[in-house]
Amino acid sequence: MSDILISLVDDQQLFRSGLAGLIKSVAGFTLLSEAENGKIFIEQLQQSDTLPHIALIDMEMPEMNGVELNAVLQKKYPSIKVLVLSTYNQERFIGKMIEAGACGYLTKNCEIDELVTAINTTHNNGFYFNQDTLAAMRKTSQYKSGEIRNISNIAIELTAREKRSWYCFAGNCRILKLVNGFL
Repeated sequence: MSDILISLVDDQQLFRSGLAGLIKSVAGFTLLSEAENGKIFIEQLQQSDTLPHIALIDMEMPEMNGVELNAVLQKKYPSIKVLVLSTYNQERFIGKMIEAGACGYLTKNCEIDELVTAINTTHNNGFYFNQDTLAAMRKTSQYKSGEIRNISNIAIELTAREKRSWYCFAGNCRILKLVNGFL
């Protein structure tokens, strides 16, 4: 079996260098490229004959952030499996990236063993979802279904105005204001 080809996309030089050293030390992993933002990574891909199997990408970067990069990769390079490695641990970020096609999401404070497992599992199975990712996916699907539940997991009936307010609190207020006017 050939090595798993990995690219790193992160604007934090020290973190990227440390992660590059870690990847180089793991048997079966080959570091293919490093980039400080999504724009540079796309340029590298356009000039390369070899694509990575896995791209470890950060969410917040200058010029082209992780959300934008993931969208380009899903469209132009769908064979590259995206694993997000970010400081953001909020469910809305995790859910958004998984819905947008990322194959997994880890926080930068994850254990080394979990990162290695995530890379191997994503390469072999196409995805890696830890408990945080699964919880975010579950919560995101509840928001999408429009069903709101109380702490006892009992569905709550809301008025149309309450639903708009809840939707706004869930992070979609700007869209609501544009579509429906102010609450």
